[in-house]
Amino acid sequence: MRRRSALLTAGATALALLVPLAPGARAATGYDVTVRTTAYGIPHIQAKDYRSLGYGYGNVLASNTICTLADTYTTVRGQRSQFFGPTGSYVFRGNGSTVNNLNSDFFYRQITEAQTVEKLLADTGPNTLKPEVRDLVTGYVAGYNRYLSNVGGSAGVSDPTCKGK
Repeated sequence: MRRRSALLTAGATALALLVPLAPGARAATGYDVTVRTTAYGIPHIQAKDYRSLGYGYGNVLASNTICTLADTYTTVRGQRSQFFGPTGSYVFRGNGSTVNNLNSDFFYRQITEAQTVEKLLADTGPNTLKPEVRDLVTGYVAGYNRYLSNVGGSAGVSDPTCKGK
């Protein structure tokens, strides 16, 4: 039970890892969120609901750290070998260990093929995700995708680390 709860929490946190919305964007997107950034670059998100909060967070996070997010999503999709070569490696930031791309792909594809996340999300028992968390993640995905559509996908990313990749 603790492991399942920890996995659900980690999954939600990973998914919900801000750019001010243009006037009229609220009506067009269905999200009611305002993002103000301080002089020091710290975003403050004000939202009417969890979906809108996730939307603002996903959009700002993508605009600030798109290369890191893209690298992480490539990893959890089991596609590191495809994009970075099977003999390549990366440092797992959680514990500092170096992981081979092919081994990483094998691990994450097992999780995908076993539909582990889908099964955990379908759980209706005591460890089920609260509706607020589901709304937050739904909004986050929409905000992240909005950022990509606004910049024209990877070609429009300004960070030279991953521009066009």
